Amino acid sequence: MVRPGQVMENPVAGDQLIFTKTTRETGGESLEFEIFAWAGASGTPEMVHTLQDESFEVLSGSLDLLVAGHERRLKAGESLIVPKGTPHRWWNGSDEEAHVLIELRPALRMEEFLANWYGLCNDKGSLPNPLQMAVLINEHLNEGHLTKPPLFVQKVLFGALAVVGRLLGYKAHYPKYSG
Repeated sequence: MVRPGQVMENPVAGDQLIFTKTTRETGGESLEFEIFAWAGASGTPEMVHTLQDESFEVLSGSLDLLVAGHERRLKAGESLIVPKGTPHRWWNGSDEEAHVLIELRPALRMEEFLANWYGLCNDKGSLPNPLQMAVLINEHLNEGHLTKPPLFVQKVLFGALAVVGRLLGYKAHYPKYSG
């Protein structure tokens, strides 16, 4: 189980995550965490949360976002809510670290996904094996997905690869990362 104050790093995206309010603490209403996006961090690929609103509040530095095709840089003291169903991504294009508070409403299973994703990326120092990625992504595809390729292609591709991945022993949940 993820705990408040638990720190995880993702060298792929270039950030450190600290869980501040867990799914359990909020009764599933939200998940809150802080991100320290390193200078020049590549951030996330473009995605859509189909069932969750995501809010960003920059505490220090600045964070770049692409929301519904429009680029924007949030600076310290600024915030933005990305409504569910809206394509978006973030990165840090500046030369200083960004400290950002992020909240997802409702929490759903994003805490489990993030803990396992960060754990796998950190342990390997790169993206996980494609079959491992397929198992994890396929498990959470109904909550959120990449914007490319089209969703039906992702469902077929990740679904088929996840079957092979599970046969080879890959899992969507590892207790060492998410309890």
